Amino acid sequence: MDRNNKILGLQVLLVCACLFVHGGLAWANDPQSTMQATVENVMEILTEPALAGDDHWQERREMVSEEVAGRFDFAEMAKRALAQTWNERSSVEQEKFVTLFKEILKDTYVERLKTYSDGSYKVVFDKVLIRGDKAVVNSLVTQQGREISAAYKMYQKDNQWFVYDVVIEGVSLVSNYRSQFISVIQKEGYEELVHRLEEKIAESKSSANASKEIS
Repeated sequence: MDRNNKILGLQVLLVCACLFVHGGLAWANDPQSTMQATVENVMEILTEPALAGDDHWQERREMVSEEVAGRFDFAEMAKRALAQTWNERSSVEQEKFVTLFKEILKDTYVERLKTYSDGSYKVVFDKVLIRGDKAVVNSLVTQQGREISAAYKMYQKDNQWFVYDVVIEGVSLVSNYRSQFISVIQKEGYEELVHRLEEKIAESKSSANASKEIS
């Protein structure tokens, strides 16, 4: 899994960057407006004076995680990332995998918000493509004069829009995870994949606790 870390790091970083949006108005209740509302809520959390400073970072982190979790369908993303192996797992295994996958994504990109919340990344939503209950919300991420394309794939359920994939410069976040997961499963088995995800989450929590103790 390590050989794709740089690509995943870029993707996750840009997903975080897309939380800082500067764009035009969108029609109410469409996919772009939905993302805009999430962005505004996240920004309110990050800029709340009462939560400023490193001492309150873990509190802000949890609040941001909860906000993002309400817009990203981690269960659908996990299912797509596991591909055909998903149907081979029991309902209990599927539920556990969704929990692990959700924690991996949240721990990775929410943590990066602390570093990139200074506004150094700017995002402009330029167009939205809607076909039935599916949509692609396109955007351009600008950093130091460089523009990088980023698109949210979304679907509509019960009049709400949810993200099920993010595509950066033509590379799908879900597809990238899928290739890594399948490689581990084919070489070492599904149980080993679960073990690696559990280890990664444990390391992340240990690091967060150590940081909290130091502060």
